[in-house]
Amino acid sequence: HWISCEKADSEFCGCASARQADYRGGISVTVNGEECARWDDERSPYRGLYGVDENFCRNPKVGEYERAWCLVDRGDHHMTEEDCDVPSCEEEAEERM
Repeated sequence: HWISCEKADSEFCGCASARQADYRGGISVTVNGEECARWDDERSPYRGLYGVDENFCRNPKVGEYERAWCLVDRGDHHMTEEDCDVPSCEEEAEERM
């Protein structure tokens, strides 16, 4: 059954129903265990974008991504966008029930 996210703590989880665009926690590692690059890196196309800070997982492209993600430095002026392992608030709520 569906669990509401209205009381979820965006510091610890992201709502799947919002494609984790609400997530504001400090996870900065991809699902593959790679460290995220800083959003304000000179090579980042998202430098200066509101709501992305440090190297924390976020979802500034809600229309394209299902979950929070980040940039990974691949060297030689190349960065890729990779999914993060941010917990789903809906799953967290179900586990507490």
